[in-house]
Amino acid sequence: MFCPSCGAPASPANQRFCLGCGGDLHAPSTPPTDLTVLLEPTPRRPPSLLMLQHLPPKASFLLLFGTIFGSVGTLLGAVFAVVGFASELKLFVWVGLGALLLFGATGWGCVAVGIRQLLATRRVWRDGATARGEILESGWDRSVRVNGRSPVRLRYQYKDLHGTYQGQGRTWYLGALNLPRGSSVTLIVDPQDPTRSLLVLPPWR
Repeated sequence: MFCPSCGAPASPANQRFCLGCGGDLHAPSTPPTDLTVLLEPTPRRPPSLLMLQHLPPKASFLLLFGTIFGSVGTLLGAVFAVVGFASELKLFVWVGLGALLLFGATGWGCVAVGIRQLLATRRVWRDGATARGEILESGWDRSVRVNGRSPVRLRYQYKDLHGTYQGQGRTWYLGALNLPRGSSVTLIVDPQDPTRSLLVLPPWR
């Protein structure tokens, strides 16, 4: 059994309200919505990588973590090195170099990996194959918070000749929180790896 409002699973037979959104489980189910959109032929123009709903979650984390870690490591390394050279204390110099190598290199390395993932996402958007998927569930993405708001995470599935795959995407359109299970969506699938896909949503207004 699934919630007719948000699509969350509800197993107990005597459960009246959804534990996810609080909706009435016995309310009439909403028919699926067609959210498919037309795309330009390949190679198509990809959107800006700064659009959060198109960023891979791992890339977002790596960029944020790497920038903070790398900046702090570089700053600490520079301060200790300058103080060490000014006071002729070799210990401070070695501490500064260690902070630069350990924290700075780790942080900027994460940034480099995140950028590689973003470039891979851009490649999939530009050259990927168009597919049709269906929404499995929607809910808040509490791992992201901007100005006190969190986006809506949509989990979906799609099929090809080799199997069934799942993926997820994000949107700032809060109405997507109530999209019914089974709604049709447009996907862009990586021709080199069918398990990698991007969710394409219409321009919400």
